[in-house]
Amino acid sequence: MKGVLFILAALGLSGPALADYSEDIVNIHNTIESQQEEINSLEQEIGKYSRNLEMLTSREKSLLTELNGIDYNISEKKRKLGELQKDIDSLKGKIGALQDRLKNERKIERKYGSWLKTALRYYYYKKKQVDMLPWFSAYLCSVTDAVNSCFYAEKIVNAPARKYSVVINEIEEIEEIKKELEKEEENIVTLKREVIDVQEKLIKRKKEQLSILRKIESDRHEQEARLRDLQDQKEKLQELILSLKAKAVNLEKLKILAVDFEKAKGYLPWPVKGRVISRFGKQKHPQLDTYLINRGIKIKGDAGEKAKAVAGGEIVYAGRFRGMGNIIIIDHGKDYYSIYGELEDILAGVGEVVEPFREIGTLSAGVLYFELGKGSVPEDPIQWMTQEQ
Repeated sequence: MKGVLFILAALGLSGPALADYSEDIVNIHNTIESQQEEINSLEQEIGKYSRNLEMLTSREKSLLTELNGIDYNISEKKRKLGELQKDIDSLKGKIGALQDRLKNERKIERKYGSWLKTALRYYYYKKKQVDMLPWFSAYLCSVTDAVNSCFYAEKIVNAPARKYSVVINEIEEIEEIKKELEKEEENIVTLKREVIDVQEKLIKRKKEQLSILRKIESDRHEQEARLRDLQDQKEKLQELILSLKAKAVNLEKLKILAVDFEKAKGYLPWPVKGRVISRFGKQKHPQLDTYLINRGIKIKGDAGEKAKAVAGGEIVYAGRFRGMGNIIIIDHGKDYYSIYGELEDILAGVGEVVEPFREIGTLSAGVLYFELGKGSVPEDPIQWMTQEQ
């Protein structure tokens, strides 16, 4: 491969290509700076929405506490109303019983009153007879009979008079108790109205607070949704920045490769994704029970998958080669080369300058032979590859 005209170093790029890398790197850093500014703006907006959420959450908690207090007071008022209603019912029962007693006592009053009137008429009739006797009647025997008759009439009056007096006193006592109970009932009814008024005010206050709470909850959900959107945007921007930083790092590495291929060791991409089934160096053959020296490695991929250039350079050979099928050899400058064998199709020709990741061939049986070295000395390709496929 000596004597072949190579392009600049590992990537096979000329001076302008190197300048392009620098320009790309600057553009990426400018994009990163722009995205970072947007993240800073998002963080300010996120802070604003977070503070709004804290305020709404605090108001929501305060309202819930107040509503719990209102519910408790309403419950207490219901309990108080129940107790007052029991008292009212009890008083009504007592007043009703007194009313029945009054009816009964008034019947007795009328009965004793009628008896007393009859006795009094008889008494006054007898007394009138005695009062009408002349003064000399005292010497007559008939006077004694008249006085005795009058005394008897007075005794007849005393019994109904006593009973009538007792009934009257009983009625007065019952009416006094009834008045007191009715006054107590009136006070309790007034208190009940006051409790009902307070309860209605509490219910009205609860409705107002619930309306405010629903509005706050709606605002909170809206703020939370907006905050989630902002956080998603921030995360996506952060992922983009990480991706751009990784891209910038890769471009920096490629820029280094464009100057010195040797610095690419450990950074080269894999020519195909898959599993290494044959390693570099001295390996024991499983069937022949002997050791073979492998100048490269074999990677098991998928049939029809495309093999890609691991770095830029010039294709110095593209065709069949004994024992390796179709192969492509790329010169990367400073005497470094890479070989891609066992290809079904060749997608690039001799003299073409390829860039990294350029598809150069198709795997036939899903297996790629890959070799990398300097001059005529092969090196372990795995040591040159990046850790991730």
